[in-house]
Amino acid sequence: MDEEEPDMVARVEYYQSVFDNQILFARNEGWDEGRNEGLVEGEVAKSVKIAKKLLLRNRPTDEIVEDTGLTYEEVESLRSKA
Repeated sequence: MDEEEPDMVARVEYYQSVFDNQILFARNEGWDEGRNEGLVEGEVAKSVKIAKKLLLRNRPTDEIVEDTGLTYEEVESLRSKA
């Protein structure tokens, strides 16, 4: 190797490390965002499931809203589909 080659190798390794870290960071950010979206969707799905059960028991809309966190309009929409 001539005198410049070790420096070039070191620079290539450095930039490869930077690139690898950027890819890792981007993947983690996307994973966290997707995970959070999934958790929210799961919570809504569970609230809808509970609301449907309460509707079958003829519970008042106000109670269902309070118990599930769904809006009045969401509960009424579910009621009209039942």
